[in-house]
Amino acid sequence: EFEEADGILSELRRKAETGDSDLPWGDCLERSWHDGTLRVTRMYSSSSAAVPGVVIQEFPYSAHPSSGVGGTGGLVWRGALALAEFLGQQEFLANAQVIMEIGAGCGLPGLAAAAQLAAQGPGVKQVILTDGPEAVVQNLAANVAANLERLKPARSLSWYQICLQVGI
Repeated sequence: EFEEADGILSELRRKAETGDSDLPWGDCLERSWHDGTLRVTRMYSSSSAAVPGVVIQEFPYSAHPSSGVGGTGGLVWRGALALAEFLGQQEFLANAQVIMEIGAGCGLPGLAAAAQLAAQGPGVKQVILTDGPEAVVQNLAANVAANLERLKPARSLSWYQICLQVGI
């Protein structure tokens, strides 16, 4: 299975490097199989000096319906890269006390924002990352642990729970 996965990943990387694909890729740090699931750990670095690099573990096949991983939350999508870049250019982050990313998946934008806040020094600042499927939340928690201690533990949170909490 490793040979097959290596072939698929090599082809996807070739496409990404030649521009034949719009899939985002960080620098691969590690690949492993755990409980029948391929896990790839990457370092995502921004073109902006304001956005520190973030280590993210992904499940490349998580979007496949029979993966058992929990859907699309196991991948870093192009939108997450764009949001992380956008946040790195925003001055309002300097005054932010709490940032919440709902449906964080692997958590790249929230982790990049947390790294920016941590670089600004001490203060009452919190970044909360949430998602729904348990496998995604567990991976999100691992990504939090791999990057920053100042983040609250990842947890499952649904829109229904939010509505109950605010009385809607």
